[in-house]
Amino acid sequence: MIYYRNLILPLLVILTSGVFAQSVYLSDHLVKKWETPASLNTPESVLYDAGNDVIYVANIGGQPSVKDGNGFISRLSTSGIIIDLKWITGLDAPKGMGIFKGKLFVTDITDVVEIGVAEGKILKRYHAPGSEFLNDISVSPSGIVYISDSQKGFIYKLEGGKIEKWIEGLEGVNGLYCLGRDILLAGTKNSVVQILTTNKRFSDLISGTGSIDGLISCGKNSYLFSDWSGSVYKATVNGGKELIMNTSQAKINAADIDYIPSKRLLIVPTFFDNRVMAYELK
Repeated sequence: MIYYRNLILPLLVILTSGVFAQSVYLSDHLVKKWETPASLNTPESVLYDAGNDVIYVANIGGQPSVKDGNGFISRLSTSGIIIDLKWITGLDAPKGMGIFKGKLFVTDITDVVEIGVAEGKILKRYHAPGSEFLNDISVSPSGIVYISDSQKGFIYKLEGGKIEKWIEGLEGVNGLYCLGRDILLAGTKNSVVQILTTNKRFSDLISGTGSIDGLISCGKNSYLFSDWSGSVYKATVNGGKELIMNTSQAKINAADIDYIPSKRLLIVPTFFDNRVMAYELK
């Protein structure tokens, strides 16, 4: 019996690998570079810290809206090595992240958590009044932290140690990206819109996107966005969109992505798959 098991198992591995390869779509623009072990715990977002050349990973660690204390932040090298699996603990369900002058800001259901990067610990918590499901974060060049609430349809603003509701009445708000002083918002009416911070006026930037989770720039007027189910698109302003990756058939998600311009590296957290994967963008 041991002989037959040893004979059959490699065949099963080969067949399984073949099915997996056939169920993943990568365009000619992408080359897979690495993946972490599946030792993360529901990784929802990734963020590259250029100053320290590390990647932060927000691990929900349980249910996305439950305050259970199981959430944590990991640190990865840019070659995919897990440096600290549980670098920061004591969170509930961390999701979006942003960084400014050595401070890492993380959404945590109804709070924004400020983490000192050098200290490696939580410094402050800011409660967002009336919030239910804080999701993404983006930080302006001047240090203003913008936060989306996908459940309530709000955008909050954290400035000068004070958090307040900035815009309300949005539909399906999720991904945020600061473009200079202005903000790109993904998820409203299946499009990416630009919000002028001076007067809060909206204008369509990229239409017909479908549902969006992560949104990031990959060059002048070029963007990458993910739809959580497993697809990543590249889009240009007034130039349409192109599917560059789809892992949904393999049941691998593509949550809140990031991009490292100096390495042309797309970083994808796989949520239920419990890994982070990296692809070179040609």
